[in-house]
Amino acid sequence: MKKTDLKTALAILLMATASSCYNLAPENNAGALTSTDIYSGVGNVLNIDSLVDYMRSIPKKWDFTLGYSSWRDDVEITYSYDGKHHKNVNIGCAFYNYDDVVPYKLTGDHWMDSLHKDARRKFDQVNEKEQTMYDALLNLCKSLACKVKPSNSSMWEYHEGDVDSLHYSLALREYPHGDQLQRFHERRVTLYDYAPEIINFSYADVTDSIRRSWGEEGNGWFNYEYTPDSVYNMTHELLDKKGFAKRIKPILRQKGIESREIYITHDLDCPIDPSSDSLNHVKLYDPKQTHSETKGIIYTIRSREQMQDVLRQLTATIWPFLDQHPLLYYEFTPDIYVPNCKLYSAMKTYFTMHQYTPIHEEYTILVHNYKQVYHILLLDATGDLWLPKGWAYMKSWKNGEVIYDKKAKNSPEPLVGNDVIGLGSSFDPSNLVWEDSSIVNMKKKKK
Repeated sequence: MKKTDLKTALAILLMATASSCYNLAPENNAGALTSTDIYSGVGNVLNIDSLVDYMRSIPKKWDFTLGYSSWRDDVEITYSYDGKHHKNVNIGCAFYNYDDVVPYKLTGDHWMDSLHKDARRKFDQVNEKEQTMYDALLNLCKSLACKVKPSNSSMWEYHEGDVDSLHYSLALREYPHGDQLQRFHERRVTLYDYAPEIINFSYADVTDSIRRSWGEEGNGWFNYEYTPDSVYNMTHELLDKKGFAKRIKPILRQKGIESREIYITHDLDCPIDPSSDSLNHVKLYDPKQTHSETKGIIYTIRSREQMQDVLRQLTATIWPFLDQHPLLYYEFTPDIYVPNCKLYSAMKTYFTMHQYTPIHEEYTILVHNYKQVYHILLLDATGDLWLPKGWAYMKSWKNGEVIYDKKAKNSPEPLVGNDVIGLGSSFDPSNLVWEDSSIVNMKKKKK
């Protein structure tokens, strides 16, 4: 047998094996741990859910239709399993400078001057919120650094001229058994891995002239990762696509939801490069994959309220499914933010389950908004996952060749993206109730 024939036969055998081995993991027995138990964080150093509640309680005072608070969320929580369970909390804070956006001096024109004063006030209100978040996160890190041994804490700050930068990295605990804490020494800081609780917080002033022209002055990023499992479980459950689809599709077939199919495929002869501007969303798994295809259904919802309700129903259905398939690899962002905005568009991953076999498979739910039209994309991918720009009005895409769907409407334009805490000798952050009165002696970011 020729080598090419042998490879083909092997690929067919692997595909047949992968597609016939669903439901390998047994259903949870009574008394088994559920996702609620796993991610509760009982006994953790940091009560992350209390921090999240505090961050989300800070009012977004600028609630303009096209403005700041209508399209972005400052807090994102993602759950995942890859042999270990992970809970990642990302919190962002960004500062803006009105003068970089609209360089304007008062002219004595009452109407124009009042407009600019109002716009500046709104910018100041945004920065006031961001400053509160920044102060809380920075001083949380400083307070926790006092609670861990020096080798588990890395802090670096730079303040020269008009440039401010900092990075804090903390391993709040170590596993008593199993994996040992690892330290990775970078140029200025130490990063940590293989620990039950890890914090990273960074801030940097924006120096890029284009970004500054849009008003960005600086960005802060906070990440907390909770990994309760001390060792990896090497058992890997394959996808139960049919069982999952059977649960969620009734939710997506409600009155008021439009749907249509899309088919995407490419092979090694495809003239389109994965980094091409013609692609919106790309996930690469195996560069040697000879053929990749994605079968999808696009659901369109024209009401933010209905979109929120549908996502709530999906979340209530997905968690029990994961509890019944505890060895399934997945990523899940259950409280994903639904924007209310006429200007910005965004695409985010809501849920993914996947398997790492020689022929990679993935079942993904993406959510998208443009103006006030919302999409839920249900994508069943074998091999790499490519989503071309213009997917909202395509029927199929094969190696760059498009067949358009005559019934598709509302095609999207190019997408966007895809603190001093009061301390005392008895301070215990795991029991902290976050409220404004907890923040004292707040130091401003700038000198």
